[in-house]
Amino acid sequence: MASLRMSPQEPAQQAARVIGVLLQKASQRGTRPVPQFGLLGIGHGYYGAFPIEIAAFGDAGVAWNQGESPTLFGGSRPGVASAGLAARINLFGFAVAQVDWVHPFDRPQRNWLWQFTLQPGF
Repeated sequence: MASLRMSPQEPAQQAARVIGVLLQKASQRGTRPVPQFGLLGIGHGYYGAFPIEIAAFGDAGVAWNQGESPTLFGGSRPGVASAGLAARINLFGFAVAQVDWVHPFDRPQRNWLWQFTLQPGF
């Protein structure tokens, strides 16, 4: 079985690992509301004025093109994987702000990273 890790000298190959027309993905997330931090109890309802959630997650996936196969199916295309922790706050339904502390397992030159996301609300 081929190794999922690549050397730091191959950044173009690392970037190419997430490009393809076919995709297989697996994701697991455990989320829990944090009612006692709902803006320190300000506001009505269980979650307060600003609902806050915390989560632990793990993601894995592989992308490939026609004529290729992922290592999972005996081919040569390796996958990528990461795991981490997240905190998410709903900003009045207008937007959702999220901060992640993530470890990409398949990027040996990287350790834990911070990621900030601001996305539209529902």
